[in-house]
Formats: sequence, C-alpha cells, structure tokens
Amino acid sequence: MTSIQNRIVGYRVIKASELQVHPDNWREHPTAQDTALRGILAQVGWVDTALYNVRTGRMIDGHLRKSIAAEDEIPVLDVDLSEDEERLVLATLDPIGAMVQANPHKLAVLREQLSLSSEPLNALLEKYQQEGAAILQALTHPAAETPPAIPLIERFIIPPFSVLDARQAYWQERKRAWLALGIESELGRGSEDKKEGGLVFTPSAQGESIYRLRNEMRATLGYDPSWDEIISEAQHRGMHVFSGTSVFDPVLCEIAYRWFCPAGGSILDPFAGGSVRGIVATALGYAYTGIELRAEQVSANHEQAARIVPEALPIWLTGDSSQMDSLLPSAYQSDFLFTCPPYFDLEKYSDDNRDLSRASSYAAFLETYRAIVALSCARLHEDRLACFVVGDIRDRHGHYRNFVADTVAAFRDCGLELYNEAVLITALGSLPIRVGKMFEASRKLGKTHQNVLVFVKGDWHKAVQAVGPIVVANDIAETMGW
Repeated sequence: MTSIQNRIVGYRVIKASELQVHPDNWREHPTAQDTALRGILAQVGWVDTALYNVRTGRMIDGHLRKSIAAEDEIPVLDVDLSEDEERLVLATLDPIGAMVQANPHKLAVLREQLSLSSEPLNALLEKYQQEGAAILQALTHPAAETPPAIPLIERFIIPPFSVLDARQAYWQERKRAWLALGIESELGRGSEDKKEGGLVFTPSAQGESIYRLRNEMRATLGYDPSWDEIISEAQHRGMHVFSGTSVFDPVLCEIAYRWFCPAGGSILDPFAGGSVRGIVATALGYAYTGIELRAEQVSANHEQAARIVPEALPIWLTGDSSQMDSLLPSAYQSDFLFTCPPYFDLEKYSDDNRDLSRASSYAAFLETYRAIVALSCARLHEDRLACFVVGDIRDRHGHYRNFVADTVAAFRDCGLELYNEAVLITALGSLPIRVGKMFEASRKLGKTHQNVLVFVKGDWHKAVQAVGPIVVANDIAETMGW
C-alpha cells in the first residue's frame, strides 16, 4: 500500500474569533446538535480540534465549535492543502463519519458506565442505540420481500372510485368481451318495428359519421332530409346505425354483482327489461330472478339465455312488479337488489298502461315506483345491499325532477340507508355534435352520466362480511369456464 501522506503541519490554541469560516461550508447544525455539544464541552471540555487550512486561511471543520467558543480559545489542527483538496475534504469529512453504524449491545454497556448530566446527550446516545439495533435486526433477520402492489383493475375489475368511467379502454375491452357472447338486450323491445312500442330513443342520437351523411344529403337534395331518410340511406351504404334501443352495460352488472352480492347469492331485479343483467348474473354463478311486464321481452330473454348460458338459466317472470307478491314464492328472499328503473317518460317501453313509462303524471309514476321499491326491499335479506342505477330527468319546463333524490327517499322510507353513490360516465355518442346548439339556446349541459346508488339494509359490517372476498376472473372466457 502506498504510504499515506501526513498533511498536518501544526497544532495551536487560538481565539475562535480569529478563524475564518469557509464560505462554502454546507453543514447546518440543528438545535439538538448544538445543545448536545455544549453539554459534552461543559462536562468534559475540548477533546477535538477545529481543522484549518493554512494555505487558504479558511476553516474546513469545526464551525459549530467556533460558534460555541465565540471569544474563547479553541484548539486548532493546521493542515496544508490545495484549494481542490480543501474542497474534497470539506465535502466528504462529515458524510464519511456519518457512515458509522452503532453496535447497540456495546453502546448499551458503555452507557451503563456513564454518568451524564446532559439530557440531550442521553437522547443522542439513545437514538444511536435504537438505530443500531434496527440495523442489526435488519442484517440478522431480513424482512420478507414485500410483494409488488397489485393494480386496482386486477383486484376489482374496475377501480372502486366514486366515478366509474365507462369510456376507459379497460372498461370497453371487457364490455366487448361480454357482448361477444351474443348478448342482444334490445331483442323483444320492438326495435324492428317501432309500432310495437319498443324502447326507442330519438333517431338523432347517432354517431359523427351519420351526421356527415346528413350534411352530404342536405347538400345533394337541397332540403333537410328526415331522419328516416338518413337512416335508410346509411343502412343502404352499410354504415353503422344506432339501433334506437338502450343496452344495459354488462361491465356495470359484473362489478355490481362481484362487489355487493354474496357469491352464489340470489338477485332480484324488479325492472328486468333485456337479457343483460340476467345472463351476466347466471354466467357469474348467481341465481337471478327478474320481473318484466312485456311477454315478448321475456321470450327473447329466454331464447338468448338458452344459447349463452344453457347450463343454468336465469329466471324471468312475466308480470307487473307492483304485484310481485303474487309472482314470487312466499318464502323468496334475495341477497341483492339490482335494477335500472324506467326514468318516467324519458323512454317509452310499451303500450301497456301498467308500464311505468306511460304513467299519467310524475306523481302517479312516483307512487307506483315507491310501492315497487318497498316490495323489493321487503324481499331482501337483512344485512344485505341493494343497487339502483338511475338518472335525473327534466319536466316539460326543462327543470330537473330530482328523481335521484326521490329514489333515495323511497329506500330510506323502507329503512335502508344510502351507503355508496357513484357517477357512471357513459359514452358520448352524438352528444358532442348536438350539445353546442342545445347549450347555446338553453344553457343546458349535455348529460353524459348516470347515478349508481347502493343502499344497505341492516348492519353494513355484516353485509360486507356476507359478500366476502372479491374474486376476479382474468377474462370472460375464464368466467364462463371455457
């Protein structure tokens, strides 16, 4: 090994005020360090020196000692270093010293032999002893490797936030997988013939390509074509045309069942509508019972279910949910309520006067709706959850009716409490095209969300315990056992 140079050129005791501090000194001294050093100096005195570079006339180490000594004398060790060497020592002296590790056992023995009058010194040694013990524990008993965090999507299918964004790629990918099973919820709703009274939205609810076609036809024909003409031309060209019927989102079904229903539990749906909620429930191993007023819809649902989930079919009962006690077995109790009720007159489902969407007034609609909520809640086991997907609707004056709040009130009147509330962000469709004119004329915001309301009957702790752990399949094929 090369001989180590001795750069020390002298030792002296001088007034601390004569020492020039280093302009690049980077160390700051907290109050605890200042107090501890004063304590040891008071009890013992000087046992270490300040470090001074005679070539530059600047201190390298000992700045706190100089500050404490003030006008008193301080021992100084003189060294002879170049400016580059001085900077190197200034930068590394303390960090190298800080690399020391305490042997907690030896330090404990040493502390027992000490008589310290300074509490800050005791605190300093206690800190070193605890840190040393922690390091020793880590070296001799290494902790088990922390498993990597599992993404929320893998744990829960969808991140369990109060905003459920159905536009996200992960949502759309899973939705496509469900629909690829052959679910066609609009069957039975009269989508082939509006005269049958199917669930029909305004024909103008189309995508951007249809609106471009409309502009093209307007320029060619010299007049504004009707939507029937536009849709007929679009179909002739093989373009995708919105069917005019709403299809319930299967991904929303899946997360509602997996998150809020006990495994293999029974699900009651008082406003069954299409096949989606029943097929998804059965595919996931739940016992689904839906009540639907329209016999043609029930027939179409059964046909789809027989093709997609033939091993365990959902149950759809044809009838009026306001009379569900005559439709369900007297002992029937569900583990979860899940449905999407009619939004009064926003959509017309049928020509049947018993259909809530054909109620004579909102008050009449609400009276029957509240009665169905009450009957459904009575068929729900204690310590269970319920989920209704609703959206607010405007009256003929353009004001919101507050249907969401009316739904909450209906459940509370049945003794259930609102437990979760989420906003479901839905696809924009043609809204970006339509909203400009609408907003300019009325200042009404384009509505692109629904409300997902979760209620609890009884003790939520017991309800969550009954649901149990959330089991998530990697894909729909795994869910179906393919």
